Amino acid sequence: MRLLSGILILLVSFATCGQDGWMTPNRGQWDDRILYDLELDHGDFFIEKAGVVN
Repeated sequence: MRLLSGILILLVSFATCGQDGWMTPNRGQWDDRILYDLELDHGDFFIEKAGVVN
């Protein structure tokens, strides 16, 4: 539920702030806890198994 809420908040922020973003899946390039990475203008946003981290 927390993961879904985090993704929803992220999508709404992209729509309202005009930020382009794309989810990059973890294919072994990051720690095993990370599922996806979103590159943002002011840093990265990581979606982990336990929730979201920026």
